[in-house]
Amino acid sequence: MKNKLILMFGIVVLVFAGFVNAAITSITVVSPNGGENWTGIHAVTWTSEDCTGAENITITWGIKDGWAGWNPSSSGTITTTVNCSLGTYNWNTSSVSDGTNYKIRVSATADVDVFDISNAVFTINNTIPPDQPTLNSPINNSVVYGNRATLNITVTDDNDDYLNVSFYENVTCSCEGTGFEVYNVSGDIIYVDCNTDKCWTPTRSASSRWIHANSGCLDLTYGGSSDWTLPNPAVSQDLCCGGLCGKDCCEGVGNEDSTCTNDTDCGGTCFDTEGSTDWYWSTEKSSGYGYVVHFSDCYWSNSIKTGYHSYRCVQESGFENNTGNVINISNSSYATYDWTSLANGEHEWYASITDGTSTTTSSVYSFSIYDYNYTANHTTPVLETSSQTFTLNITRNSTYIDDGNATLHWNGTAYPVDATIYDTYLWFTKTLTMPSVSANTNITLNWSYEFWNPANNSRETNRTEDFTQLIYKIGFDDCSVYSIVALNFSLIEESNNASIAGDMDFTFSLVSEGTTLNYSKSVTGVNSTAFCISTGNLSFTAQLQSEYTSSAYDTFTYFAYNLAVTNTTQYITYYLTNGTTIVEFTVLDQEW
Repeated sequence: MKNKLILMFGIVVLVFAGFVNAAITSITVVSPNGGENWTGIHAVTWTSEDCTGAENITITWGIKDGWAGWNPSSSGTITTTVNCSLGTYNWNTSSVSDGTNYKIRVSATADVDVFDISNAVFTINNTIPPDQPTLNSPINNSVVYGNRATLNITVTDDNDDYLNVSFYENVTCSCEGTGFEVYNVSGDIIYVDCNTDKCWTPTRSASSRWIHANSGCLDLTYGGSSDWTLPNPAVSQDLCCGGLCGKDCCEGVGNEDSTCTNDTDCGGTCFDTEGSTDWYWSTEKSSGYGYVVHFSDCYWSNSIKTGYHSYRCVQESGFENNTGNVINISNSSYATYDWTSLANGEHEWYASITDGTSTTTSSVYSFSIYDYNYTANHTTPVLETSSQTFTLNITRNSTYIDDGNATLHWNGTAYPVDATIYDTYLWFTKTLTMPSVSANTNITLNWSYEFWNPANNSRETNRTEDFTQLIYKIGFDDCSVYSIVALNFSLIEESNNASIAGDMDFTFSLVSEGTTLNYSKSVTGVNSTAFCISTGNLSFTAQLQSEYTSSAYDTFTYFAYNLAVTNTTQYITYYLTNGTTIVEFTVLDQEW
């Protein structure tokens, strides 16, 4: 019996010892193990050694800037009851805040010293990116008139956070035509060759060895881009022959030692004048030589790399040019940017919308600029009751402007006008008779116009700026109100040319712009008297009858027909002679 008890004890000890030795001995975190970007529900996975299926696993998250081991500044338990044999647990990451410095720790629940943590940090981002914006204007692939465009989109998000929007010009290395276009990208000047669809730095760099020229392009950040390289010989020769240098006389383009056949066609310069006769570095030919292209005749050959030549850098990937930013836009609101000083031609743009954590980039939109000009002509100042003609000239390209009409808005009244369509412009004209005014008066006028846009298949409407037209009162008086002296009469003793005081009586009939003024004036005891007109722009044709005398002198009568009354003062002398008979005379077509 004793032996049986000893045997049973031994079996119990062995069974107990086997149970203890079966505990988890190691754990390895599989995911997340660093670099992941998690949103929503993701599986935390691990492997474990000596898991019998009876042991549980504890999963903990931690976050900290500058990890060193497991020392989180903030942490939390995800679960303590998942079986070690499962090797996976679905974790809803929305239960924690967004962040970029998360790690996971997986440990044995029964023995916290058996654990593993993520090798590197991972990101949790449960902020839903902003929606794709709604394009409001300009309509995609439309034509915009003038030299500016209002970019307008509606931005929305899944919450009520404020949004920030950045507008970018999408500058491609392509353009229409056979010349080149110049762009200012992030403050840097970029030349785009329309013939070859390449972008070039605008001026040559200093004379350098090949290795420095090559690294100068590869290391260059210009226009916000770092995709610059040295051009290969064919690209350089394309530029010289048919591109920005405008030389079309080359033979054998793409072949070494090819050149031009007609030197007289190869004048001119490429970008700048000082480098037109230089050799320019191209790509590597061999370990000791690089290709070079001569821009005076487009000849290309090779040169030892230790030689010194100019160079320009080229790229064709394009640029992102930040044109403007709008911040703190309310959800479901407009984001607007006024893009000004645009050249004629096609322009591409897109917007980047961020809610502070996530960013959405819009599609690339396109519109074309057609900057027409208008000229509005009218005379100012003008005289009341005068006839005045108003004209509006709008430059026209039949691709963008078909027929058109206009309305003259003068002093609050709309007047239909005559319209004529020419090949290169639209011509509108209207003649009005100025109203009578009681005093000098300013009138406001403008034109509204519209024309058919065949490119957009729509009718475009616009208006000019406001203009001011001054209408002068037609006036004539004794200089008590008006100050521009037109006529000055003096009394003189004929025998000695002495000035004497006397009486003068005047009756005028004055005509200007179809308006007749009758004016009378008598003065006594004066040596002279003057008459003034209301404006220097005014002129009259006058008929005058005047009588003048002085004490002890006879009375004389003076007639003047078609007397010119202008802003140039006429001095008229009345001579008196004592003891003579009255003499009456008439002056016809008087010129003074």
